[in-house]
Amino acid sequence: MKFSILCCALITLIPMFSTPSLAQEDMATATEENDIQPLGHYSAWRIYTATQDGEKVCFMAASPLYASPTKRKDAYLMIARRPAFKEYNVVSVMTGVDYPEKSTPTIGVDNNKVFAMFAQKNTAFIKDSAKEKEVIKQMIDGNIARTVGKSKRGTTFKDSYSLKGFTKALDKITKECP
Repeated sequence: MKFSILCCALITLIPMFSTPSLAQEDMATATEENDIQPLGHYSAWRIYTATQDGEKVCFMAASPLYASPTKRKDAYLMIARRPAFKEYNVVSVMTGVDYPEKSTPTIGVDNNKVFAMFAQKNTAFIKDSAKEKEVIKQMIDGNIARTVGKSKRGTTFKDSYSLKGFTKALDKITKECP
């Protein structure tokens, strides 16, 4: 899936834009080479634009508030929009570890319904767009998103993401990529 490759490439650059100690020169070079532009942040959520195949892509991402086990890195919850490809509010979770084949990680908001996802390497996606809309609605109304999955080694991991600032960040990427 071409989109998951883009997600992985973009996500690897997120720490660059959220680490104040990184030299400005390095940030400018990384942004120019990958055409990723940080647009700001709202509480837990950072907002970016990028170009894929000459088309504008907008995305927002948050790091886990709580992660178990804690030794993983590069875990993110992300929402992306690719209007040229007719993809809006695509929910994905990167775990920092690869899922086993045919894995079914889950995502839920507060104590609401839990949704099954499908896994591709270290990223999970909602199985269908109607369910994705439900998840987005719950995230708008919710406080905490929780993801659960299993690594190839059989370790269960659980991450919790703050939804503070989610609605404002979603509004911003919707305006940037209508």
